[in-house]
Amino acid sequence: MRKQKKILAISLFIAFFWSCEKVDEEQEQLISNKNTLNSDLSGATGSINDYFYNFNEDVNAQFFRYSPSLMKNYNSYSDYYSLFGEDPPLMNYRTFPDHLLSMTADDEAEFTFREPIPELTVIDSIVADSVQMTSTPFKNLESLEWNLEAEPSLQRYKLVNSDWVLEDTMLYFNDTFNINYYRAIVDTPFIDEGILFVDSSVWTDTNYTFYADEQIRFLNTFEFERKQLSNDSLVFRINTDCNDNGHYDGPEQTIQDYNGNGVFEVLYEYSDNNNNGVYDEDSDDIIQDYNGDNIISVAYEFEDLGNMIWDPAEPYYDVNDNGQFDLSEPYQDRNCNEKWDDEEDYTDINGDGLFSDGDSFTDRGNQLFDSAEEYILKDAIMRTCSCLGAKLEIIEPCGFFLNDKRFKRVVMDYFDEKEVKFYQNSKDL
Repeated sequence: MRKQKKILAISLFIAFFWSCEKVDEEQEQLISNKNTLNSDLSGATGSINDYFYNFNEDVNAQFFRYSPSLMKNYNSYSDYYSLFGEDPPLMNYRTFPDHLLSMTADDEAEFTFREPIPELTVIDSIVADSVQMTSTPFKNLESLEWNLEAEPSLQRYKLVNSDWVLEDTMLYFNDTFNINYYRAIVDTPFIDEGILFVDSSVWTDTNYTFYADEQIRFLNTFEFERKQLSNDSLVFRINTDCNDNGHYDGPEQTIQDYNGNGVFEVLYEYSDNNNNGVYDEDSDDIIQDYNGDNIISVAYEFEDLGNMIWDPAEPYYDVNDNGQFDLSEPYQDRNCNEKWDDEEDYTDINGDGLFSDGDSFTDRGNQLFDSAEEYILKDAIMRTCSCLGAKLEIIEPCGFFLNDKRFKRVVMDYFDEKEVKFYQNSKDL
């Protein structure tokens, strides 16, 4: 580019020199070119019209294409030409004054209007299509395992699930729609000022608008065998029958808050230094005779009632298979006292080595004050079954008695015991 401009400047100067006997120094104009590719232009800005040719003029120019990656190893055009023996790639620049279009803001509606092209429009075009439908994924319950990796106090049954179970299917159908073509002068958003280049030869503007009077609905049924635990499974339930007698009990009776801390509890009147659960005069220290009975033992601030039933040892998971409960082993806390309890002491009257009816036993409490047990209004499900005409099935033991007057008063006349099926336990299902 620089070489072409320099030759043009010299030719003009020579023509002027031979046509005049005297050169007017004031009219002499020297043309100097400056390379600003690597110069700091200080971020100056201006109208785009100041940086382009006058588009009203018919310009047809060629330039050497400048590529930093191509020319970085050459200081001049001569270096490049001497090595390759040819010019760098050329670029053409042309203006088309006959195709200039002057637009104002008032012309926007006219120039951006899209006019339909009837000869290209296709009505009721039928195209084969398909849609893939996938079922909602879920996991099947494979087993329940005790989580031995958690802290002992946090160990629970964990669910062992299968991989995700799902299916999919492909539905094939024919879709009917219209294909409409439009033309417009300007295919881009209208601008308030400046120069807008419109090259209709590369204009590909495709907009899709789908609408239908009746939408197509796709229905498919997937069938699975699903194994899961319901939300009311025993695995998820927290035991609220803290005396384990199988029916609802109100709160235990309070005696006196001896230490005045607002909590009814069991108070040790001594420090059990040898940890044997019994006061030893020689080794244990007396704290206080809270109940004033002149006996150093434990003082109950409430009536710690038993359940009138002989209680076996609470079930536990014998991790080390040593045949006895260890403190770190998981267990089922049947009486809600947050510690493992062995079986209640009994007198084996018939000598069979097992507790049986007629044997006497010590009906102990859980050494905790038990407030009223939580319960669920079972009449709600009975009302629902009565309204829907559904059959009710009950797995015993229940947390309520069907012959209780309070229960009969609640369920009123919509409960017919003949319409209820009872199971002694879950094995009878």
